[in-house]
Amino acid sequence: MTQIAPVQPVETKAAKRALKKEMRASEASKKLASPAASIIAIVLAILWTIPTFGLLISSFRPKDEIANSGWWTFFSKFNVTTDTYSTAWTSGTPQLGSTFLNSFVITLPAVIIPITLALIASYCFAWIEFRGRNFLFVAIFALQIVPIQVTLIPLLTTYNDWGLTDS
Repeated sequence: MTQIAPVQPVETKAAKRALKKEMRASEASKKLASPAASIIAIVLAILWTIPTFGLLISSFRPKDEIANSGWWTFFSKFNVTTDTYSTAWTSGTPQLGSTFLNSFVITLPAVIIPITLALIASYCFAWIEFRGRNFLFVAIFALQIVPIQVTLIPLLTTYNDWGLTDS
């Protein structure tokens, strides 16, 4: 009687690729979760936030102090004023209050509508198999490298055609 050797499972190329992908994801996850990566991320976040914090502090300082010293001297002198805010809200044509409201009216739909559409599209790309999915994904990704200024050219042309420029 002859013995039959156990059959070894045949790994397909797809299985090998999936295994490699999983191993790379695991390695990346370990590297990103390391204490060094966390410290670097915190340091970068602090460095990124310092100029914004300086602008906030400067907005509460008198004009002559802003012109003559850095924002970090605020802590030694601690001279606080809200004159810049009251001037911004009450002077000028149009006043900041009305332009602030206009900004909200335009910004909220301009943010909510694209994010909602992107949410729906991302769900489709992640979970629904359809013909041309990869091509469409690459096309959308490639369009992200087009500068926003280039997309404004047709808009300006349309405004000119409709007589809306400088209106």
